[in-house]
Amino acid sequence: MTYMFIASFMETILVPLAIEIVMVPFMLANRDRIWMIAHVTLAGCLAAAVLGYGVGWLAFETVGRWLIETFGYAGAYRGFQEDFHRHGFWAIVLIGISPLPFPLAMLAAGSAGYPFLFYLAACALARGIRYYGLAVLVLLFGPAVLRVLRNRRWMQGLTAGTAILALMLLVALWLW
Repeated sequence: MTYMFIASFMETILVPLAIEIVMVPFMLANRDRIWMIAHVTLAGCLAAAVLGYGVGWLAFETVGRWLIETFGYAGAYRGFQEDFHRHGFWAIVLIGISPLPFPLAMLAAGSAGYPFLFYLAACALARGIRYYGLAVLVLLFGPAVLRVLRNRRWMQGLTAGTAILALMLLVALWLW
């Protein structure tokens, strides 16, 4: 489980590879520990989210800008900043569910001084939907989930569909 935490941490902060590619085979091989895998993956992500927020808050002009430029996220960061300033919490949730690079949300929230607890709640909600949703899919559909993940177009469609369903659920709960 330590490796899963480290992999999640690294994927969240630096590595532009979807953690789902690692999670699904591990979940398939350890179905009796599937919820623990989701917990540990979420914990690794949240630990990285705290670090990313801190970098945005304390060192955006030096380290944050360097990361954005090094990984080629400048255009995406500018676009996300606009969404973030308009929608805050929900912009973080959306980027956390989507395949967009999560460091954009971490750096933007930290550099804007967005309230830390709201930021962390948005991260937990978004990535919780993603990781626990994946656990449910693995329990229901088994190895078929791995085949879907290996097909990049299906993965993007699955992610977009999950994001839309999650947002619809959140809006329904908010209105109720």
